[in-house]
Amino acid sequence: MLTVFRGTREATTELPTSVEVWADEEEQIVTRDGFEAVCSFSHLDDLNGYYPDKYRFAQAIIVDKIEERRLGRMFPFTIRVLNAAVRSVIVFPVDTYHRHQLKSDYIPAGVPFGLGRELWYFLTSFCFLPERITAVPKLDVLHHHLFSGTECFLHVVKVDNFEWETPDFTAVFHSGDVLDHWVVPVTIRTFRAGAD
Repeated sequence: MLTVFRGTREATTELPTSVEVWADEEEQIVTRDGFEAVCSFSHLDDLNGYYPDKYRFAQAIIVDKIEERRLGRMFPFTIRVLNAAVRSVIVFPVDTYHRHQLKSDYIPAGVPFGLGRELWYFLTSFCFLPERITAVPKLDVLHHHLFSGTECFLHVVKVDNFEWETPDFTAVFHSGDVLDHWVVPVTIRTFRAGAD
């Protein structure tokens, strides 16, 4: 499984069913099934091009596979995903940081910018911290964090001490190890569940 991302201006779990791509073999723009996304949350703005209105929400989309890479010539991190490959969509609000005039960075709403690798992420159905926490080090590997689909909060934490749980890309720590804690409301839509 993989986590891919789209930006939206409204809170929605809906996904497009077609995307326009450049077809080298045909030397023209063609319409293909699926939707455009990026493989990393840090490249979310590559979907925006030079559109002046920035995204207000992000969709973290758990998928089985990617259909096609490098859709754009200017933004090579864009990909195409078929709708049938989607397992679930997690929608959360984002804040924008303008790195320079043509590029924006995004972070879950309310979380300060600049903390980078010090942050950990996990989902729960409650807004308080559990005693024992299993989290992932970045949103790009959110598919390694098991969730039931009933969660309604994304927790972003800065921690003092943790233990890696290999090979799952997750870490375990206790609530007493948390130095800072931010709670971001999410909407989760499960398209299909199943074993890995």
